[in-house]
Amino acid sequence: ANMLRHLYTMGKEPRRHWIMDKYDLPSRTFHRKREKIKDWIAAHEEKARFLLQAELTQKGIIEG
Repeated sequence: ANMLRHLYTMGKEPRRHWIMDKYDLPSRTFHRKREKIKDWIAAHEEKARFLLQAELTQKGIIEG
């Protein structure tokens, strides 16, 4: 949630409205795309964490 905070603020005008106006997106489309991107980021973050944990365990830096 904190990683996506920048999508909501940009000066005085919410960034969400700025993006919607710039690309002429209806609110529903914006929210669907945002959810899709949020899920994609979460999946990649989970995969990276898993791979990093395996690598650090193998090197003996952390205990598994």
